[in-house]
Amino acid sequence: MNAIVGLGITAILIFGGFVLKNSKVFFLIQSIWILILICFNTQSADFLNTQALYNEITPASIRSEGFFMNGYYLLAVIAKNMGIDFIAFNGILSAITTMLIIYLIVKLSNNICIPMSFFMFYPLVSSIIQKRWYIAMFFLILACYFLLKCSSKIVGSFYFVLFIALACQFHTASLYFLHWLFFIGYQINIKN
Repeated sequence: MNAIVGLGITAILIFGGFVLKNSKVFFLIQSIWILILICFNTQSADFLNTQALYNEITPASIRSEGFFMNGYYLLAVIAKNMGIDFIAFNGILSAITTMLIIYLIVKLSNNICIPMSFFMFYPLVSSIIQKRWYIAMFFLILACYFLLKCSSKIVGSFYFVLFIALACQFHTASLYFLHWLFFIGYQINIKN
């Protein structure tokens, strides 16, 4: 597909989401477009590097980076043992992650097309390229949700750290979000 056509379709779906903010049919169209872009893209900048990583992974890779990346390595080893090639593995993980993000949007939003439009505006481009980050992003969304919505700061903080730890199993940069615990999770009273 021509990149201009793809960008045009995406732009229409972004702006349409703000107009048809609660249309289930339009949300379905947005979701299908995202699935197509995420799951069937094999020409992104990071594709060859991630494919090389997948091809190099063996059972010995698990725990090779200490605490980090074990989830991705484990899933890759299982997929390789089942005879699944990288393109299928990449597509399956991307589809599952996309469906989970769609579920969260439906569950947590009153106007389902608006968050999907925002998602398509920025993180989508990054997610098409960085598939491991895309999986980690799902866990980061959950982490922030629990940190902000739990009535108990201790419970919210526990879930936040738990989901950050899960995100780190797919991308080490997720560790960066731990500092949010201090800035978002706890109100700082500033007196004038």
